[in-house]
Order: sequence, then C-alpha cells, then structure tokens
Amino acid sequence: SLLDNALREGRDASQSVTGRLVKQDFDKAVYTSEIIATHAIRAMEKGVLHSIPQPLYRFAWALKRFAPATFYRLVGWMYRHRTGLFAN
Repeated sequence: SLLDNALREGRDASQSVTGRLVKQDFDKAVYTSEIIATHAIRAMEKGVLHSIPQPLYRFAWALKRFAPATFYRLVGWMYRHRTGLFAN
C-alpha cells in the first residue's frame, strides 16, 4: 500500500496532510481494491477521463476544478483553524 511504501522508505506518513489522509482512508477501509478496480473499469468503458470513486474526493475535485478560488479559501480556512485534514 502507499502507507507501507512510505514506512519502508523511513518516512513517517502521519507527519504530512497527505499521509494522514491516506492513513485515515486505509483505517476506514471502505473502498477495497476490488471496488476501486470495478469503478476504474466502468469509467474506462464509459470513456470517463477522471475516475474518483469516493464522494468526498469527487466533491473536492469538482470544487477545485470549477471554483478554484473557493476551494483554496476553504483549504486555507481549514488550515488556519486546524480542522478537517489539518486537525492535529
């Protein structure tokens, strides 16, 4: 897994926002590799360029894509208030 690779390379994955997010996803284990593969195959069959199975990430991607200023203001607010992904 991504987390295992980071640990093998001697990095503490929990020290970065991305690492914490990946760890949370792995701990929740809602999306198995089979679910991800099925989603990707269906997206390819439909000719979809971007395939994001998780609803929260689809929302974040769409917000960043269609309203980037709002997305960055939200991320900045979360960082300043240490909430969401930036919570300790």
